[in-house]
Order: sequence, then C-alpha cells, then structure tokens
Amino acid sequence: MDETINNSSEPSIGQIEYLKYLQAMSAVQKPSFILTELELPQMDITVAEKTVQYFIQRHDSLRTVFPLVDNEVRQVVLPVSDTRFRLEYITVAGDIETAPIRKKCFDRAAETFANIEKGPLFKMFIFRGNGTNLFSFLIHHIICDEWSDKLIRQELAVIYAAFLTGQEPVLPPVKVKLKDYCERQNRWLREQQGMLSQFWKNKLASFDTMFDADIFRKSYRQRHPQAGIRLNDRPSLAAVELSAILDRPDASAYRSTITGPVFEQMRQIAFAGKYTVPSFVYAALALLLYAYTGQKKVLIPALVADRFERDYHQLIGCLLGSVYLPLAINEDETIDDFVNNVHQEIFMLITEGKLIFSHNFLSLEGDKLRNCCDLYVNYFRKGEDIPDSLQPDGQHHPVNAIHYPIYCMITEHDNGLVFNWKYNQYIFEPPMIEDIAACFDALVTKAVSDVQQTVGQFRRLSQPASQYS
Repeated sequence: MDETINNSSEPSIGQIEYLKYLQAMSAVQKPSFILTELELPQMDITVAEKTVQYFIQRHDSLRTVFPLVDNEVRQVVLPVSDTRFRLEYITVAGDIETAPIRKKCFDRAAETFANIEKGPLFKMFIFRGNGTNLFSFLIHHIICDEWSDKLIRQELAVIYAAFLTGQEPVLPPVKVKLKDYCERQNRWLREQQGMLSQFWKNKLASFDTMFDADIFRKSYRQRHPQAGIRLNDRPSLAAVELSAILDRPDASAYRSTITGPVFEQMRQIAFAGKYTVPSFVYAALALLLYAYTGQKKVLIPALVADRFERDYHQLIGCLLGSVYLPLAINEDETIDDFVNNVHQEIFMLITEGKLIFSHNFLSLEGDKLRNCCDLYVNYFRKGEDIPDSLQPDGQHHPVNAIHYPIYCMITEHDNGLVFNWKYNQYIFEPPMIEDIAACFDALVTKAVSDVQQTVGQFRRLSQPASQYS
C-alpha cells in the first residue's frame, strides 16, 4: 500500500463531502451500495474469471480506496493483482435457502465497505443453483451511481458473451479516469466558488419557510373526514429538533406507478411541448405540494448526474451533484406553461454549470435549506420495462435514513414510471403517504387530460378525496 499511496490523488470536493456524511452516519446505518445483477446464459468459470479481470483492469475507479495520508483524505487506486478482487461462487440448494444466504453475503460485503480506507469497495458473487447462475456485483455508492449501475450491467454482459465465444470484447473507450474527473471538478469549483455561492444564496433567499408537518396532517384530515384513522399527535418542531428527526434512521418506503395511457399521454405531451418527461414529473411534484398543502412557494432539491460531457459516459463513479428548484406558483398559469418554465429552469442550471457538489464549500447552510424542503427528488432512467419486482405491493418497507421528510426516488422505464415514496416515520404515517401518492396519481391523470388547464384548478385536491376527479 505504501508504494500505491505515493501515487495518490486528491478526491473530488463532492467525494469529501460524502465521506464526512458516511463518518457521521456510521453509528446508525451500514454503508450504502448499489447491487447490479445479471443472469449468465451458461456457466463457464474460466470465462467468468477472465471477465472480472478484464473489467477491473478497464475501470480503475473500481479499485479506488480513500486512506488518510498525513491527516488528509486521499484517493488511491489499488493494483489489479490485489488478491481480494476475487469472484466468490456460492451454491444454493433451493428458493427457501437463497434469500438468507444472499443476505449473509451482502452483509459481509457491507462490513468490508465500512472500511473505506482499505476496501475493496466492490464485491462479486455468483449464486449457483435452481438451474440458474446469477452474477451479483455490489459496489459502494461513493464510487458508483445509477448511471454506473446501468453501465456495469451492459459491459459485464458484453464482455462475458464475447469471451464465451472466443472473441475480444468491443466496447467504447474509457476516455477519462476517475482521478481526472475529480481534478476537473475541483479546478472548476475553485475557480467558480464565489460566483456559485452568490448565485445560490440569491436564488434561495426568499425560500426560507421551514417545513411544517401540520399542513400535511390538516390536509389529510380534510380529505378523509370520515376515515376514522387517528393520526398520532406531533408537536411543532424547532429547527434543531427538525434536523435531528430528519437524520433518524426511522424511514419506510411505499411504491406506486404511472403506466398505460396516462404515461403515454405524458410522453406525447412532453414531446409536443418540447420539454421532457422528467421536467413534467418535477413540475407535477411541485403542483402536488401546492395542491395538497396550499403552499405557493415550493423548494424542491434534486439529485443530478454530472454526465453531460460525452467523455464521462463510460466512467464508473459517483458523479452526482444537486440543484434546488425554487418555484413560485402562479395560479393563472397553464399547466403547459408551468411545465415549460420548470424545464427551462432545469436546463439553465445544468447547462450553466450550477450543480452543488458541496454545501460547505459554497458556504450554503445545508441543514437550514433542508429544513425548508418538503421532498427530495432522485430521478433516473432504465431502458427496460418495469420488472415484476418493482410493481406496487401495497406494503411499507423499512429503509435507511433519508434526511428529508419525503425522498421520492423515481425510475423511468420504457413502459411507465415507478415512484418509491420514502418517508420519515416520525413525521408521516402510512395512510398519509398512501393518500399523497393517490393524490399525485389523480393530479397527473387530470393534468395530461388537458395541459391548458390553469394551475389554480388543481387546488381542489385539498377537498375530500371523494369530491376530486
């Protein structure tokens, strides 16, 4: 390791921010990782081993760890020859046995990921049994994002298939290494630090109303006066108390979808209006907050992948920044105009390089801003139909801390949208989240029926659910 450390480099400013977060949360939750899986058409151990070696040689970002050197976090790429980069073969006897064995393997991987200084930060398993060979690739979130997840799946499939037929894999070149990306990001941020800091301070100056759970609870009671569901009392929260509650690891998730004719109408409207499906969804979420709570100023933070340069398309890494969408509601504006304005706002923030990689670096009060947000959005696309495993099951599943009242993870598939409504259990209760998801579904259905309706027409959502259509 000593020789490798001599070739260390500076992590990105965004990575350092994430490392601080991991350290702060290490006592209450395991490291976050992304799981990529593909079923191998036929099992050939020699080909599998060759595939792994080729893949980790091609992507040195996979071999990255973050040791402390002279009390500073550094980024180090381990050699391909590191014996810990091995593929593990796990035999399972049947379906009943598979789940606990997989969990044990994944927990073991998470324990390894917790030591971010030594790593490795990825683990590989092949689960064999029941006539299948499932390749499972687990990678720490600090060196992987959803874009990388898709890239990993595609490249492993291409490499394995090529070697299986005695061919060499044909893949686009990896033009930028992770350390090069980090150097570019740091240089840009240091050059633009003052401008970016002032830009966001000016833009967010009037969006300073603290989140109030009582508004949601009042709306729920108005919409369901005869439901007979008693909501637990919640006292009003000071800023410090709210921050502490948002960081608690007590969160659940509820899933809903938008598919069929409504999704197709949304795509057609987006194309005709010269905006995008994501822009429509962001606008619809803002309308949901307005319609459900009556708020006319909405602040939505969103995760954005920094993949706008083509050279970054083949890079495995966590290239994530964030933006805020501070939206003022004009009730006389049409839905079409509102969506277009949201689209233009997103386009400006992205094309003009306004991504936030570190609140601290820009002297932005991250906790204060977070306390003024109702929901956080993470939107990404997968080029496949919605799998059966992501269909709504009506259940509420436990998840790790989400740090916002609601964290809406949205996946756009070829045949629809999947919404994973993650929520803080202290602030929201299952019936409330189900009602919010139902309201959103009704709102989108109504919006796509006529985008010339005015925004003000959607305020009726605060009325009893039976009266809204």
